[in-house]
Amino acid sequence: MLFDTPEILKEYVMKNSDKDLRQWWAQYQEFCGEFEEAEKYYHQCKNYLSLARVYCCLERVDDADKLANETGDPAACYHMARYHETEQGFERLKLL
Repeated sequence: MLFDTPEILKEYVMKNSDKDLRQWWAQYQEFCGEFEEAEKYYHQCKNYLSLARVYCCLERVDDADKLANETGDPAACYHMARYHETEQGFERLKLL
């Protein structure tokens, strides 16, 4: 089984261009705490919500804000609004 040999599994994912497989790999990497690796694959899949979430986990909130604003992705924008509401209150929302 490929799970027993993560190096071979990663090699398989890298050679395969299937978006669903790459999305799964990004989720798996995020679950394992490999946020930089997850970031790379979320970006390839254009999964802006997950990418914004990873940026927040990496304390790159400005990057997450920029991503949400530039892409206009509704889910990423909503995530960032909730993030700022929870983390910093409404003062930060006024500045965006």
